[in-house]
Amino acid sequence: MTFTQACFLFVAAMLGGALTTIASGGAFISFPALIFIGLPSINANATGMTAAWLGCAVSVAAYRRELSGQQRISLVLGSISLVGGMIGALLLLYTPTSIFDRLIPYLLLFSTLLFTFGGKISTWLHHLGSRRSLIIASFMQFFIAVYGLEFRLMAGDR
Repeated sequence: MTFTQACFLFVAAMLGGALTTIASGGAFISFPALIFIGLPSINANATGMTAAWLGCAVSVAAYRRELSGQQRISLVLGSISLVGGMIGALLLLYTPTSIFDRLIPYLLLFSTLLFTFGGKISTWLHHLGSRRSLIIASFMQFFIAVYGLEFRLMAGDR
């Protein structure tokens, strides 16, 4: 890696971290930046998602008071996210880069739609009633976690 590439990634990391702190979605910056410097798409995805763990941990710590009354939801969605993330990681290990490259536009579209309509989805789920919304949110969270998105359906907009 050249010094210029390292500086570029540093700036992208700062911007991605700031975006994650404000509204989530830092991968919209980090993933393309990693691909731009020549990292294969699967490696770029894995690297970006690994780096996002710190942001997730900080978010949980920052919202611990809000989460304290939602242990059941946190446990259910957290467990589903863990299982979905593990399945997603296994899929990524066995998916050829050429196939993943063809899926990227659709995955980014899916991410963009979730990023755009996440607040409306959360509001809709809250109006369904607790048991029904938890079941629907669980299915949605599983598929979101398989792709590895940092998205909280039940928390709504930050």
